[in-house]
Amino acid sequence: PYSKVNINWFLLKYLKHLPPDKIHSHSLLNHTTFFLGGPEYLHGLKEIFIEGIYNQTLPERAYVLDCGAHIGLSVIYIKSICPTANIVAFEPDVQNYSLLEKNISSHKLNEIDARQEAIWVENTTINFIQEGNMGSKIGTDSTSNTINVKAIRLKDYLNKKVDFLKLDIEGAEYK
Repeated sequence: PYSKVNINWFLLKYLKHLPPDKIHSHSLLNHTTFFLGGPEYLHGLKEIFIEGIYNQTLPERAYVLDCGAHIGLSVIYIKSICPTANIVAFEPDVQNYSLLEKNISSHKLNEIDARQEAIWVENTTINFIQEGNMGSKIGTDSTSNTINVKAIRLKDYLNKKVDFLKLDIEGAEYK
């Protein structure tokens, strides 16, 4: 199934063993995509591009809120099915946000408003545990990975028709 995303059996085996502590790249949809850690990248590709968890028909110029954009695989996918979409992509993790911006640039995507902010129930500053992977989350624990991040109220972005709202914010969805 990975042939859909330009991965043969040998590359699959290689990607599965890439370490998470340095930036790697892969050609996805004829553009270089940057990521940390092969298993996590493969997981994202499988969910989004192979299983098609965000597959849908969107109207021209769809307004999309991507809350928890990670490195931008969901942004790349949405733009592949709706090139005219206007996407606001939120990602508070510093390392993930850097890769999100790099991937938006590499894929030459436009009409993307990438924001290094967390989605929350109010406009404030919150503790954020950044792991540099899909496990980053809002938290009260104080570790060496805990930083303060700007959080914005989701309701402020619901002032017009939202064609697709993606919430993948590691448990904060419930608030």
